[in-house]
Amino acid sequence: MRARGWTARMGLRLAAGALALGLSVSWTPVSPQSVGREAAPVNELAEKLEIGRQGARRRVEVRSQKWIIDSHKMIDALDLPGGADVRIVQLAAGQITTVIGGKRVERVEGEWWTVPAGERLSLQTENDSAILWVLSVRAE
Repeated sequence: MRARGWTARMGLRLAAGALALGLSVSWTPVSPQSVGREAAPVNELAEKLEIGRQGARRRVEVRSQKWIIDSHKMIDALDLPGGADVRIVQLAAGQITTVIGGKRVERVEGEWWTVPAGERLSLQTENDSAILWVLSVRAE
């Protein structure tokens, strides 16, 4: 697989993390989908994977999205893929404030966190735009 640009490098980083967990990974591009006026993913990749050891393998769907959020935005609920068991988020650029499960946290560039199943991710940007990478995992 040949990396092209920042987007491909980030996808490779996420794939490397998955491989470190013992997952076999290959990505299949999915067309971007608009999720409203506030924000939409710039690109999206999705793949169904098998994880686990021989005899105890499970199929999971892994979805990766890059979000660019303009400055001075308040988003009540970022439209993340539904049905995910867990969502792992990285703030790739900028600064934001998030609210997850009623807990308000200031986030800085490079920070990682999770959004549990059933919780919504609310966020606010100030003078900075922000780039988020979201990796969603759902067991089949």
